[in-house]
Amino acid sequence: MAEGGGHAHVGAREPMRDGVVHALVREHFAAFAEQMQEGGRSLPRYVVAEFEAFVRCGVLACGFMRARCAGCGHDRLVAFSCKHRGCVRAAAGGA
Repeated sequence: MAEGGGHAHVGAREPMRDGVVHALVREHFAAFAEQMQEGGRSLPRYVVAEFEAFVRCGVLACGFMRARCAGCGHDRLVAFSCKHRGCVRAAAGGA
C-alpha cells in the first residue's frame, strides 16, 4: 500500500505486449534466430540486440518508475521504454 492508504496502480496496461507485432516477435524470434544460425547465416549482434530490447520495452517486469500525485498520494507504475528509434512508444512520446 502506498502512503496514505492508496494503492499503486499500473498505468494503462502494457500496450506493447498487447500488440500483434510484439506477440510475433516474442513468440518466434528466438526460433528464427536459431534457424538462421543452423543455416550458417547468423544475425548481426545489433539486430539481435534491437529485437531483445523491443521485447523488453514497456514491460513492468523489466523496469519501471513509480509516479505519485502530490495532491492525493495516488501511485502509478510506468514501464520503461527501450528508447530505440524504431520503437513506436518512444517515437510517439509514450516513453
